[in-house]
Amino acid sequence: MSAKLAASFSRFSVELGLRDNEPENPHSVAKYMREWLEKTKNWLLVFDNAASDENEKLLQEKEDLIKIFRSECNHGSILITSRDEKLIRKFGGVELRQLNEEDAVELLITRTKVDQANFNQSSIDEEIEAARRIFENTDYNPLGIIGISDIIRRDSTRLTDFYASYSNQHSLNTVWRRQFEKLNKDALNLLNMMAYLDPDRIQLKMLRQCSGVSHKKDLEIISSPRKFDHLRSTLIQNSLVSYNEELQELRVNRPVQAYCRSRMTLQDRCKSFKLGVAIVKQSWPSQTRGIMYDPALLPGRIDYLSHVESLCQHYTRSLDGLDSPLIPEDKVNWEFPSILYEAGWMCYEKGLFDLAQDLLGLGGGFFRFTLQ
Repeated sequence: MSAKLAASFSRFSVELGLRDNEPENPHSVAKYMREWLEKTKNWLLVFDNAASDENEKLLQEKEDLIKIFRSECNHGSILITSRDEKLIRKFGGVELRQLNEEDAVELLITRTKVDQANFNQSSIDEEIEAARRIFENTDYNPLGIIGISDIIRRDSTRLTDFYASYSNQHSLNTVWRRQFEKLNKDALNLLNMMAYLDPDRIQLKMLRQCSGVSHKKDLEIISSPRKFDHLRSTLIQNSLVSYNEELQELRVNRPVQAYCRSRMTLQDRCKSFKLGVAIVKQSWPSQTRGIMYDPALLPGRIDYLSHVESLCQHYTRSLDGLDSPLIPEDKVNWEFPSILYEAGWMCYEKGLFDLAQDLLGLGGGFFRFTLQ
């Protein structure tokens, strides 16, 4: 079971009153969840972004897990979202394509509040026609529409003026490039770092714990809580990240992460990866020297385990790719393998044996390579 699934099941079981806050084997928690579903009617279980990993072992694991819960669908429902078209053939479903023109125009008009502006009918018709022309190059992609609407609202301009200024330049990458151009160096570095973390839940407490750590040169971009809050607001205002106030978490769309990584040089990718490692390491609860296992640290470590897993996956892919590794061969970074070891042994204690093997295997290989 992946770190993210384990954390989700653990959180659900607490919220449903199936257990207290003490950490428990995630496979037992999944069993409690299934038993609760068997006894409860009219529930909805959502597997968001299921089976989008490149790791075939994780793909099969997620599919097996979905099959287990699917058997209880006689009195509940399961909604699966995925970028993997193979799941449609296996489980059935609907492939969502681009918005049609009518829905796309309505979304842009609503987000830019044209329908609430004090325009006469002729001006409204011109705005709607400009919206249609804009979409000729965005393929009616919702992310592109949202990005364009944010630029228009931020610049306090009309759709007709936007189209006249940027005609034939409204591809999704162009929209993002315009948003990136508005970022200062620190905001861009923070977003690039997020491209290597778990995109679904980047905890504010993790980032705030790193602000004000003056002795860490890698963390200078968030050197104070005030500076971090300013950078966070900048990214939110440019629709490059979203904010869940209730959970106090940021979220980055996966296509935005991919775009960040694609536009970085190898040096920038290594720097951003190193920053991600430094932030996770700074927030990772460390045990007292001489103590092999401290259960009190588990809740905090579970919160950040999905980030360790993400860093592990990105580093592994960099070893298999055409570019150089994310940690240069002539550099020594002991923080990364130390996190892998601590997270790996924690996964072993909790019964996440596949993930433990991946983390410990990579950590051990890193140590052996560095010491040669």
